[in-house]
Formats: sequence, C-alpha cells, structure tokens
Amino acid sequence: MSYLEKYVFLKENTNSTMGNRVLAEIGYAHKLSKVNSCKFDDVISKVTEFLMEKYHADGNLTDAAAKEAESMLSVISGEAKKYRIMCTAHAHIDMNWMWDYPETVAITTDTFRTVLSLMKDFPGFKFSQSQASVYRIVEEHEPEMLDEIRKMVAAGRWEAVASTWVEADKNLTSGESQARHVLYTKRYLGTLLDISPESIQVDFEPDTFGHSANVPEILSQGGIRYYYHCRGYDGYNIYRWKAESGASLLVYREPVWYNEKIDSDMALFVPEFCEANGIDTLLKVYGVGNHGGGPTRRDLERITEMQTWPVFPEIVFGTYAEFFDHLEKTKKEFPEVTGELNYVFTGCYTSQSRIKKANKTSENRLVDSEALCSMASIGNNRRYNSAKFFGAWERVMFNQFHDILPGSGVIDTREFAMGNYQYAIAFANSEAADAIRTLTKDIDTSWISPQGQDEAETNSEGAGVGFDLCRHRIPATETGRGLNRIKHIFNPTQFRRKEPVETTIWDWPGDLKRLIVTDHKGNRIAHQLLDKAGIDYWAHNYVRILIDADILPYGFSTYHITQKEMEDIPISLPNWERLMDNDSFVLENEKICVRFNSQNLALESLFDKEIGRELIDSERKGGLFNLINEDTTKGMSSWVIGRYKKVTPIEENFVVTERNIDSNALRQWISFKGSFSDSTIKVTVSLDKGSSIIVYDTECDWHEKAEHKVTVQQLNFKLPLAGTYSSYRYDIPMGTIDRTPLEHDVPGLGFASAINEEGGVMIISSDRYGYRGFDNSLAITLIRNSTNPDPYPESGINRFRFGIASTKDTGSLKMLSLGNKFNHLPIAVSGLIHKGGIQPKLSLLEITEGNVCISAVKMAEDNSEELIIRLFEPMGEKQNVRLTFESEPINASFLDINELNKAGTVKIKGNSVSFEIEAGSIVTIGILFKN
Repeated sequence: MSYLEKYVFLKENTNSTMGNRVLAEIGYAHKLSKVNSCKFDDVISKVTEFLMEKYHADGNLTDAAAKEAESMLSVISGEAKKYRIMCTAHAHIDMNWMWDYPETVAITTDTFRTVLSLMKDFPGFKFSQSQASVYRIVEEHEPEMLDEIRKMVAAGRWEAVASTWVEADKNLTSGESQARHVLYTKRYLGTLLDISPESIQVDFEPDTFGHSANVPEILSQGGIRYYYHCRGYDGYNIYRWKAESGASLLVYREPVWYNEKIDSDMALFVPEFCEANGIDTLLKVYGVGNHGGGPTRRDLERITEMQTWPVFPEIVFGTYAEFFDHLEKTKKEFPEVTGELNYVFTGCYTSQSRIKKANKTSENRLVDSEALCSMASIGNNRRYNSAKFFGAWERVMFNQFHDILPGSGVIDTREFAMGNYQYAIAFANSEAADAIRTLTKDIDTSWISPQGQDEAETNSEGAGVGFDLCRHRIPATETGRGLNRIKHIFNPTQFRRKEPVETTIWDWPGDLKRLIVTDHKGNRIAHQLLDKAGIDYWAHNYVRILIDADILPYGFSTYHITQKEMEDIPISLPNWERLMDNDSFVLENEKICVRFNSQNLALESLFDKEIGRELIDSERKGGLFNLINEDTTKGMSSWVIGRYKKVTPIEENFVVTERNIDSNALRQWISFKGSFSDSTIKVTVSLDKGSSIIVYDTECDWHEKAEHKVTVQQLNFKLPLAGTYSSYRYDIPMGTIDRTPLEHDVPGLGFASAINEEGGVMIISSDRYGYRGFDNSLAITLIRNSTNPDPYPESGINRFRFGIASTKDTGSLKMLSLGNKFNHLPIAVSGLIHKGGIQPKLSLLEITEGNVCISAVKMAEDNSEELIIRLFEPMGEKQNVRLTFESEPINASFLDINELNKAGTVKIKGNSVSFEIEAGSIVTIGILFKN
C-alpha cells in the first residue's frame, strides 16, 4: 500500500482534531514534495507508516500518535513555510438581487456590525469591502458605525477595496459611466473614510459577467493598477491585461471562487499554483456572500489555529492591496492578455429590457445635460451643479450593478431601478432646460420684425408642458406667441448636424399653408408639416413640423417661423382622386433606395446609390421581425439564451395605416400594424432627406406566455445580407471591437455592423444591447420574456427604436458618429424676440483636427470655471488633435479621470488648444477661459 493510499484510508477513518491536523499537514507535504522532485517522499512515507501502525494498534488515531507524527514531519517545516496563504476576508453583498432595497440595507449594516464585533475578538483580523454604495448605506442608515469603520481603516485592518460605486457590469455601461464610477467613488470614499483617493488602486469585480476590452485603459486613467475577477476568462490566473493604448492592469483571476470558507484543504492548492505562476503566496478569498454575512467566527478560529501548524504554509491575514503589492515585488513579468474577457451569461444583454432602455436613456440625457450646462456656464455665469450631477449619476451607477442592469433580478429589483432612473432623467431634463433658458435669454433675435396678429389674442405661452417626455425628450414648453415663433435648435454632440429636426408649434393662429421658416440671415429653410391640422392636448393644440436644420457642434442655430404674405385669393376645390394609387412601398432619397415587400412589409431591398450595391439578400425573406421560441433546458433564463427551437417570421396580419412616400419630402414613412400570437405591434419606418439610416419606431404590446423551464419567447429583427462577411464590428465602452461570427448574442452599446471591402451595414439602437452577427446576417434582440428570477419582465407596452444604415466609410469614427447622432437627437426649444449678446448661430466647441470621439463635456468637480473634456481615439493610430472654442482659453492641461494633473503639454493658440493622443487611448483635458 502506497503512502497516498494510507493517507486516504486515514482521512476516511479519522475524526479527531489533532488527527485531522496532521493529516492536513501530510497532504500539504505531499504537494510540497511533488513540486520538489519528490524530495520529501521518504519522510512522508515513514510518517504515514507510523500512523497506520498506531491506528491498527490503538483502533483509532490518538492525539499522542498524531503529535508524534507531526514532530517526525517537522523536519521539512522550513521548506513548508516558504509558501504563504494570504487570507483576505470580504462580504459579497449583491445590490437588490433577489430582494428589495430595505433588505439590501439590512444585509449591509448587519454584516458590518458583525465584522466590527469580530475585529474586537481577533486583533490580527483584516477585512476588505468593495462598493462605495455600501458605505453610502451606512452613512445614511447607521452613521454612528462610520466612526468605528474609520478607526479600523486608519489601523490598516479595514480595506475599502472600492474603486467603483458598485460591482458593475462592464459590457452594458458606457465608457463615460465607467469613468464616473472611478471619479465619484474615489472622491466620496476619500472624504468619508479619511483616506487618500490615490490609495484606492484595486477594482474588485468577483461576479461581473464579462469585461470589455478597454477596461484597462479606463481604469488606468483613473489611477487603478489592479483587477480581481472570476468570470469571463479561463486562461491565466495572474496576468497583465493590456489595452490597445499599452495601458495595463495586473489581474488576479480567482482560481477557486470568491464565496469560500476556510478549511485545511486550501493548502493543497498552494505549491503547484505558486510554482506555476512563479510566486510564493496564494490569495485565499473567504467570507459568506451574495446575501452578505462575510467571515465567520469559525473561519477566524481556523486561521488562528492553522497559523501554529509547523508543516503548513505561513498563514496570514491580508488585504487585496497587500497581495497585489507583494505580487509586483515578487515577480515583474507576467503573461500578457489583450482584448475583451467574454462571454458568460449572454442572456443578460437583453433580459428586462425596460431597465436597459432606462439605463441608456439616463446615460445619454446626463451627458447631454452636462454639455448644455457647460455651454451656459462659460461666459454666462450660470452655476454648474456638480454635486447634484453626482447625485443623479449615483442613482444610475447603483443600477449598473451586475445583477440589476443585466436584468437578473426579481420584480422588486426592477421596480426600484426604474424609480432611480426616473429621478436621474428628471434631474437631467431640469438642468438642461434651465441651461437652455439661460442661453436663449441672451441669444440675439432682434433681426426678427414683429408682425401679424395681436399677441394678446393668443394663448400659446405655457402650452405643451410635459409634452413628449414619454419619448425621453427634454422639456420644451412654448414661450412664443402670435404669428412669429422662434426655434433655437441645440446640438449636444461633436458632429455638425445637417438634418430634418422635429419641433412643435403650439396654438399658432396662422394659416398652415402659408407657414414659412427662415434662418437668421433671412434665407428660406425647407420645412415639412407632419400634421395636417392642430391636435388637441390639454386645452391647447399643436402641429409638428420638420425643419431642415444646420447646427454646429456643441452649438445651436436659430430659426424664425412665421406666415408669408397672401399671394392670391384661395380657391377651395374638391379633392377627389383622379388616378389610382399604385401602392408603392418604396422610400428613396439621394443616398439610398429602400423597398418593402407589399405583402409582409419585409425589408427586401436596401440599395446604396453612392456605393452602387444591394445590401439585402431578399432570397432569405428580407429584414423581418421574428417570434422565437428558445430551448430552456439550461435553465437560468435571465442569464442564458437557449438554443433557437422555432423561428416564426411575423409576416401576416399587417395593415398599412399611413404612407408618405414623396421622395422630395424631408421625411418619408410607412406605418403599419399587425398581430402575432398573443401580441400586437405597431411600426413606423421612416427615411429622412440626406440620411442613410432607415428608422424603425416600434411599439409592441407584448403578451406572450412564458412558462418557467418550458418555454421562453423573444422578438428579434433579423437582416439577411447580400455578400460575405467574416467579421462584425460593435461599439464598446470608449471604442469599437471586431468579432468573428458568433451564433449567440453579444453586447453592443449602440450598434452592430457587418463590414467588408465594399462597405458596411449597421443596425443602430437607442435602447437595446443584444446583437448577433452570424451567417452573413445581422440581428437585434428586442424583447425576451425570461422567467426567472423575474417571471413577468416584459408584459405590456414596449417601445423601442432602431435603425438600419449603410456606410461606405467603415472606419470606427464614422460608425461611432452614426450611433452617437442616433442616440443624441437635436433639441428644439422656443424663444422670444429681443436683443442679446450671443449670436443666433454658434458653436461652443469643435474638433478642427483629429479623428477622435468626445465622451463628456462638463465642468470640473472642484472648479466651476474649468471646462473638462474627455475624449478617446477610436481609429488605432496616434493623432494630433485640435479643439477650437468660441471663447479664448488661457490655460489648458492634461488631467486623469479623477481630474488631477498629469504630465504632458497642451498647446494654446488663439481660440484653440492642441495636443497628441496615442492610439486607443483616453485623454482628459482641463481648460480655463478668459472671463
């Protein structure tokens, strides 16, 4: 019988404490010998033989025999202590996963109270806690506990391993959201816990469902050096994760799991793991988690006991920062990994679509609002509410927890999240509206000559309060009166916008047939009435109008709406049809021609006139909505999309409700509605002048009956493509990524595209994240009625908007610009006639050199006069960048995400600043202007 067989026999037949202790030491000694060319096998063999003899002689393994055996084994104690286990305690606290917010609060405060109590009884015990959100809970609900926590932090026993507000999803959050997690968390915890923000250097993400490719760049720009995770990758355990820019993180991928207990078997893993990675210390993460709890008294007693064992690794209490610091001191070279670390739980890109739509809307509205408020602050003395913006972002960041935004929570999870989003959007809207009012009060409109009906006879002022906010627009209540109406149209993006912009005229007393639009130079501007007559709305009436606008980047243009002089006596003639309508289903402008099948409304042709090619493979039924039944045998339907068992194209029961197919119009559209299974759908497909994007505005009243572990249905839109595509491009946080064809959903922040040498085809969305690029086709998942843990996530009205675009330019900047403009629409508001110091057409900021994307325009957290601009390089090449402003800069400098100065030179010349940006990198600039 070998010593291993004897060891196993004794393990199975021993229940004494001392016996189990020496057997644990023997097991560790075997692993130690194994990595040392069996150097200690003879010693181990003699010890196990001795124990077997004692066992058979005494009928059990006595304490005396175990102690003698340990003494015999102690000859290798010195070698045993060359390895170390650093035991790092934490409490994995899921934010509102399977419970409501009151339970999250109780979990947090009760866990912390237990930890503080254990610290009194175990003087060497150290504890690490992630997520700024849990400290906010303590501040709000148990503030007296903060003093105890601060004392433990100061003593080095409590580690705030929180560089993000929550352990957030890294695929569905925008790059700017990820930057705000770092910015706000470091600032908040630095003040709350009296620690240096620079000391927070670990991003602890044990349970996050995948990690986008630019995480190393974003975190490095925030002063984060280390990353801990479990999911999304199954390669190295310790490696340097490198971004395209060259920025990197030292990463530890948990080899066991993060909700672990302390037991002696943990030592068996140490020698081989350490030797494989060229280190001498294993990180042992322990603590009851998910529902909080943290380390137990049993865990701490076992650690304290094992510290005395002579033939065992050195056992120490530690923190994540201590472990990563030790890694870097022990070994400088680790394997390099590049790219994204995906995929796991691909259903989480689509589950609970309302949360996802609200998240994207909140992110977009906050970024728009910050840009508008910055425009109003520079030179206009409007106070910028940094603290309140933080409060709104805090609610959005909380909802980006990896069980909330991915849609893997219960009904209470979703309901609390939707309340948070409503608050954030309301704040963003209010700030944006106030900033716009500040600007419009000083825009010179004195070039407009008052005319027409007595203004006292109109009742338009104040009309339209709250109008169209259900489509997440910024409030635009009517301020105009009489025949003269002024529209200021704001552009919250870096791109010049030449496009039809929808606005509303309230209680206009004129003749709609004589309505005209002019710009500030008196030029007649094309327009299109979307309504034939006024529509009633809360004791007022309105008409919608498209204006063929031209708006500068981060700027605005001013338009005058009035009534032209009567040119003749109108004659009323009967409007009988004299020719038969040919039932054409074609939308066409100067760029593309789109044809729909007259029977099932499938998109059967998309011809790019500029490229001269057909993009749709009509032999595969064309672009259609599909009802899909998934295989549910894998379970966990919120997390996992099952195999497609049945795909049913929705191509019957459609009724065309409205058409405007005038190719000379600013906007053409076809509206239709229909039913399928237990649901109904309404669709308006439109094409604007000068646009290469077909827009689908859709409302689905979804009542498909999912059954747990039996069936899950989904609605998608699939576009079969002409041509061959070997890769597909998607936008990710702060960039894009090309992926091979994959027969499962993958994440995209705003678009998926198929690209080849002839050009690109895109599906762009303002509220969805799950796409498939596979088999020469593109698809977007629109609704999934997963059944657990939320049994009814989608029932009722679902509204979503997506577009299909053709582009000859397949560069990432072009595709990002199309997605950006689709998600950030121009904002039209009313104005009055008055003199002012601001020109009627203006740009605050323009990129005049360089192919870069702006992520944020805001004012500094600590200096309301300093403009912050964050941008990233998407093209994969080093570039010179020039930013030109309306105001003259007097100082400009590089900053990090935390808005702290960085090395480097930003040049100022006239109204411009210029600098270099490395390929794939993020740059943050701080700029001060002349008063």
